[in-house]
Amino acid sequence: MIEKLNSIINKTEKICIGLMSGTSMDGVDAAAVKITGSGKNTKLQVIDSINYPYPAGLKNRLVKMIRLDTAPLSKLTSLNILVGEIFADAVIELLGKNDMNTGDVDLVGSHGQTLWHQPGKQKIFGKEINSTWQIGEPSVIQARTGIITVADFRTKDMAFGGEGAPLIPYFDYILCSSGSENRGLLNLGGIANITVLPKGSDISEVFAFDTGPGNMLIDCAVNILFRKNCDKDGLISSSAKPDKKLLKKISENRFVRKPPPKSTGREEFGHDYANKIIHWGTELDCTKEVIISTITEFTAFSIFMNYLDFIREKIPLQKLIVSGGGVNNPELMNRIRNFFNNVEVISSDTMGIPSDVKEAIAFAV
Repeated sequence: MIEKLNSIINKTEKICIGLMSGTSMDGVDAAAVKITGSGKNTKLQVIDSINYPYPAGLKNRLVKMIRLDTAPLSKLTSLNILVGEIFADAVIELLGKNDMNTGDVDLVGSHGQTLWHQPGKQKIFGKEINSTWQIGEPSVIQARTGIITVADFRTKDMAFGGEGAPLIPYFDYILCSSGSENRGLLNLGGIANITVLPKGSDISEVFAFDTGPGNMLIDCAVNILFRKNCDKDGLISSSAKPDKKLLKKISENRFVRKPPPKSTGREEFGHDYANKIIHWGTELDCTKEVIISTITEFTAFSIFMNYLDFIREKIPLQKLIVSGGGVNNPELMNRIRNFFNNVEVISSDTMGIPSDVKEAIAFAV
């Protein structure tokens, strides 16, 4: 192993596969990337990427484990191994699609599948701790693929005092910095997070944090009200106007106005909160379409409020570069553009970074 790592270090060009499954819990994004250089001299070529879907019913099983107060340990450990097998299958399918073999790949970087994320400190037996858990056992990935696998990114970050999210700012810095304009890198996954890149900055000036919901709250509400996985093409939210009273009620959410550093997840913006919003909307006689439209408005508004409260005064942005699954919701993107009316809002695709698999590419890098 040590000899192999030394040989990888000395290579001028590396091929790495990044694996990512986010809070949407619908499958694995896998990206094979050819990487040369390091730091701000890093150059990359995306060889190919795939989305490898989870088997039918697995998402419901994962969500159920999160929502149970006492999830059976036997089922949790089984899921850890099962998801590791699925991550390995994603690597093998990506390689087969591109007529590559495992010997062509130097490293796999796997984020894993988050089951629980608790960045806030708890005092237990005299120790103040925060905690996070990503399943998708990396030992299984390495055993099935034969490729050295790097994992536990969130745990390592939190062990050194971080929030465990977001984890992409260094990637944003080395590939998207500008000497002439202040840029924001907004990721619209299940949770939304933003990296702020002041023009001409060095790494010490870069900061990032979670702003609140991305796709998650919309998806949860659509699932409850319409029995669908998502608001495809934003058709539901575009069919109605937001309800002002309901929007005001949702916007009282404490996380949105909480100063960074901060991170969040399904615990804050999952099915439980979606059900609470639906209850409020029902009391206000909102239709199902109005509720979805209002949640979509809140999602865009929460991002903008974080910009107003914690970014604009220090680093007024000229450009906002958006990635993640939310890019495929044109109504959400329109709402974000309406709020950021003095900022150029573009997709990361226009900069050569595929928006759907940006995080998988980042974990490869």
